[in-house]
Amino acid sequence: MSLLDDGPRLTLKEIASRAGVHISTVSRALKEPRRPTKSKTTTAIREIADSLGYQQDGYASALRTGKARTIGVLVPRFTDVVHASIYEGIDKAAVSAGYNTVVSISRDQSALQLTCLATLLNRRVEGIIVQDARLGSEVTRILKKKQIPYLLAIRTLPGELSVSVDDVEGGRLAGEYLIDCGHKKVAVISGDLAVSTGRDRLEGFLLAFRRAGIEIPPANIIEAGFSLASGREAADRLLGLAETPTAIFASNDFTAVGVMAALRHAGLRVGEDVAVVGYNDVELAAQLPVPLTTIHSPLGKIGELSFSTLLSRMQGEEVHSIKISPQLRVRESTSLWTPR
Repeated sequence: MSLLDDGPRLTLKEIASRAGVHISTVSRALKEPRRPTKSKTTTAIREIADSLGYQQDGYASALRTGKARTIGVLVPRFTDVVHASIYEGIDKAAVSAGYNTVVSISRDQSALQLTCLATLLNRRVEGIIVQDARLGSEVTRILKKKQIPYLLAIRTLPGELSVSVDDVEGGRLAGEYLIDCGHKKVAVISGDLAVSTGRDRLEGFLLAFRRAGIEIPPANIIEAGFSLASGREAADRLLGLAETPTAIFASNDFTAVGVMAALRHAGLRVGEDVAVVGYNDVELAAQLPVPLTTIHSPLGKIGELSFSTLLSRMQGEEVHSIKISPQLRVRESTSLWTPR
């Protein structure tokens, strides 16, 4: 039942009646974080509540407890499908636990980031998830000083609680795969090196080639953004080299799409003349005219785990960083290439 429906609001008393338990038992069960539980009673209560469309009244709870039951989320931009997908996971988990989310968009600009943080703090959020962590940022220092529970999602910083993908491993997987395919003349387009996703993916990729005894010339390593336009611009530079790479690793799927566009514009066949590997495995990757080989990151899961970990921290529980193992998804953007 939606809060916007005209009908009477579903009550805990009705759920208790259907579950055959006391109303206080229902209240405790629905206040618990939505994590797996061995309690058959709690499971049954949740199933009944879900089937009836029950929604907790966060406003009423805030009046009783003095807490807003709201968390803040700092994101660099919503035009980036990766960050939008992670936020969806955060919001889904938050709603299930009776929390609201409020978002502020920093556009990856340090000055604007502080303004966004101030906006969230003025909303009296109970905790903050930071998706736009970058070197030199003051956000985590301020949150520590104000004793606001927080964690980093997708991006990491040394010594900070985070939920992320093992991006060094992801870069290494991409590199080892291209080596196994027979590529020796490769190039890599890294993301912004001020953020961990740019640094770590590059580190892992270069590590694979160093271990194989293959040198990648400095001119074949280009720092770019995480967008289609930056991928196309970087690829144009690579195609201007004296020796065209046989494979290009782009540390973001949309950067890889930009690479593909540059290759087609230059009259080269994607996957046959030049192999292309992306990163994240967004939904678009498998649907391209030449489906993209990429490193899979479970973006929704990152969001859900970020909220549940932050909630545990807000409740005073001991928490640890979570690093998820990535997986290689091989598709036609690399599988059509054969050594010349």
